[in-house]
Amino acid sequence: MRYLCVHCDKTFQHEDDAKKPRCPTCMRVNGVEPVAEAAASSAKRPPWLWWAVAGGVLAVAGVGYAWWASQAADAVGDEVPLAPLERGAVLGHLRREGVDARDLQAMLVPNEAVEAWAERAAGDASGAEGKARAVQRAIRQRAEAGAFERWSFGVPRETPLAPPEQVVEWLGEDGAHHHFYPLELAALMTSALRALDVEAMVAEAIRFPGDRTPPDPSGQLGYFVVAVYEGDAGQGEPTYFDPYGGRANAPEESRVLTDLQAIAAGLGTRALHLLSRESDPERAIEASTQALRLDRRSPALRAVRGAILIASGQVDQGVRELESAKQLRTDAPRRNLLASVYLAPSPFQDYDAASREVTAALEEYPEFAPGRATLAALHLARRESDLARSELAEAERVDPRYHLLPQLWASYYLMTGETERAIEHAQASIAQNPADVQAHLLAARIYRHAGRYDLMRREAHEVMDRTDPSRRNEMRQVIEQLLGPTALEAIEEPADDDDDDLLGDDELGDPEPGSMRLDSPLLGGGGSDGPSLLGGGGSGPSLLGDEQLGGGGGFQLGGGGGGGLRLNLGGGQ
Repeated sequence: MRYLCVHCDKTFQHEDDAKKPRCPTCMRVNGVEPVAEAAASSAKRPPWLWWAVAGGVLAVAGVGYAWWASQAADAVGDEVPLAPLERGAVLGHLRREGVDARDLQAMLVPNEAVEAWAERAAGDASGAEGKARAVQRAIRQRAEAGAFERWSFGVPRETPLAPPEQVVEWLGEDGAHHHFYPLELAALMTSALRALDVEAMVAEAIRFPGDRTPPDPSGQLGYFVVAVYEGDAGQGEPTYFDPYGGRANAPEESRVLTDLQAIAAGLGTRALHLLSRESDPERAIEASTQALRLDRRSPALRAVRGAILIASGQVDQGVRELESAKQLRTDAPRRNLLASVYLAPSPFQDYDAASREVTAALEEYPEFAPGRATLAALHLARRESDLARSELAEAERVDPRYHLLPQLWASYYLMTGETERAIEHAQASIAQNPADVQAHLLAARIYRHAGRYDLMRREAHEVMDRTDPSRRNEMRQVIEQLLGPTALEAIEEPADDDDDDLLGDDELGDPEPGSMRLDSPLLGGGGSDGPSLLGGGGSGPSLLGDEQLGGGGGFQLGGGGGGGLRLNLGGGQ
């Protein structure tokens, strides 16, 4: 029988039905399709005809390829099998669900770069588990060379989710210390093993034995491993491999994903990136909607959608999504998400409920840094400075690079009257993530408290510069409410710490009590003007104290590692 390789357009003969056909040119197994034998033509086409149509074919190649790709979907049923899917089957299922996954549709289909890397990584290994061990070892060796490192999942990184071939390229960079998502390495290993004829699937690891912190502290990004079957996928118990963390022990709780559920996880990460890094809540909502079409019972995807809805002003719907996420999986990350909601100035504010949720989270995982940070925030809101300091110190011990620590410490030192140390930590927060509007606003409030009004105005202008032009009028109102009507006056000279403005706090004015705004990055920084849930001094106790900052405390949604909800340190924008 004749076959066509869709990768290199090679047709070849293959008669051995016991083996999968492999392209003799690119040596691929995936993307090889049977070709129907053409009937003989009764009239031979004139040779010049091929030259005549060649130009037209080349002229429409781009449009033709897109059309071909859209028409190449297989007819599929309602059920998605727990087995590797060919490209056409993936497209068929995505079309049936009405999902446009773009580049994610091929994340588990081996391409030339992945196949070449897989062959080098596997070497002469044999058997499904032997090949899997060899591929995981190759990835872990790159970790030892500093190509990538573990990180807090605090905020989505600046670059979007990378396809496997990009991950291969990054793995080759010694000392680059890339921040990979676990999904990226699991997708690479899965597609590489499939190129080696191993039945491998992406799996979500929910809990590992003996861990004192959850695999995915964010509750949104997920922690993914690879499930390898000796025979057909889905048959029998798989062996698990952890390319991201290199754990030798299998997860004690896990979920093997269909290829569409793995794509859904990628769409969830894309939604977070669109919101926090591209400040595009509308596309973020659409991406999260499509993700849930593919994996309706994913707690992580429910949490993603909940955070995006709250940040977009749909607070009631967002909180319902977070509650649904907890019903699907009652664990520390889900509890921490809800605790953060209960701390925010809103109709849902309930300090006692926040305390119950975060306490239960820390009973489950004592070294859960985001939970420690949330508990510290609760103590700050209650003006319990000693308890707040203890929790901050513990969070810092567990994860010194946790992204919210500089802002939390700045708030703590401002509460205790140590203004210079508060400024030092606010500046450290900006240095850690210059694109974080929240960090600039916190610094502006601290400068205001210290009477350094030129520096305050400099940070206020920085916020405006990082805000999308379509939202600047709204942001201007927020800044003037937070910092006073003179906050956006022109800066005539470079800021000087010893050159204070003559205006006092009375002239600057205070935020209107009980106000709520939706502006600024959702996920702990990186966007220019993504939305946040803000409180401007509600009826409850202020995080920093009205007498110190002239406004109430609040919480901002964001910070993957912070459970997806981040503190609005200083209350309001």
